[in-house]
Amino acid sequence: MNNPFYLWWLGEWKFQLVLMEGKVNIEGYGLGICLSTSLQPGESPKTAADRLVLTENTKRKSMYKAWKNNQNNRNLL
Repeated sequence: MNNPFYLWWLGEWKFQLVLMEGKVNIEGYGLGICLSTSLQPGESPKTAADRLVLTENTKRKSMYKAWKNNQNNRNLL
């Protein structure tokens, strides 16, 4: 596996393995942000990268829905 690496289903993201403080971390760069997570025991780098982006995507969708609800509630007042 090359470092950095890409996943075809996450074309706009670039990932790299980083050894930091005795732990292996995955760093993801894409959409103007940098994310990082540790590699879990028995987990492949590709799975960790996918988990990293899925977690961030879930957070962003949740924040957007909360913002949208807030905007709709303001319009009702």
